[in-house]
Amino acid sequence: MNLKKNTILAALAAGFLITASAHAKLIPIDDFSVPHATVKDTTLQTVPKVSGSGTQEISDGGVSTIVNNVNSIIPSIHRTLTHELFATPFPVNAAAPFNYKPTAFAEVVQPGGGYLQVINGAGENSTVSVAWNVAADFVPENTSAQFQFFVNNTDSNPTFVDFYFGDGSTNPLQLISGHNTLGANLLNADVFFNLSFDGIAKINKGGIMTMVMNGSNGWDMNIDTYGINYIPVPEANLMGLIALGLVGFDLTRKRTASLLSSSQFAI
Repeated sequence: MNLKKNTILAALAAGFLITASAHAKLIPIDDFSVPHATVKDTTLQTVPKVSGSGTQEISDGGVSTIVNNVNSIIPSIHRTLTHELFATPFPVNAAAPFNYKPTAFAEVVQPGGGYLQVINGAGENSTVSVAWNVAADFVPENTSAQFQFFVNNTDSNPTFVDFYFGDGSTNPLQLISGHNTLGANLLNADVFFNLSFDGIAKINKGGIMTMVMNGSNGWDMNIDTYGINYIPVPEANLMGLIALGLVGFDLTRKRTASLLSSSQFAI
């Protein structure tokens, strides 16, 4: 393939990328403009140790509450917020001299248009889950897609986020493999996590979409505007037309070169 053809192919590809970027769209799931009262798990279950004597404290399922109609564009979406405490610096409700009571919580508050905030006290750790019900065919076909949300801030502790989808009756499937790191000390940052085509297919069956957040002891987070960002993928027939165009260009170039060569010999 000669330089001129490479140049034309690059121009076509660049033109498609520019067009695709210009047509990227966000499907809003939750802009957190609808408040959610504080959800706070203050208990850990005390059970005998598996080995040795004494007891240990483990998480006991947490606390969940539901708020309906959190999306003004898609009114049927409701939000479930779950806070599960699983680590504390001292036994919960410990007697003197500790007199310790957990301070960790999650909530959606209204100031500044609304946002989700998670706070963990020193030595505390909790997992926060936010779940939304979504209808079938939620993401348009023939698209590439990403989870997108806006991070107002995170603290100096590493934080993580994972994405799951299920029908509410079975164990949810992880949409993006691995443990997705947000990092520390983020400030006013858009964050993206790519969805595979298989992940999109799972979502389009309809069900419960869940974002699970956790981090190192004491982690805090403040986020806004959660949704799915998508870009149309060129269909096979469009790519075929581009290929045919390049073949036609090559044939025309060769024919022109042949005619010029014949004309030179005729003189």
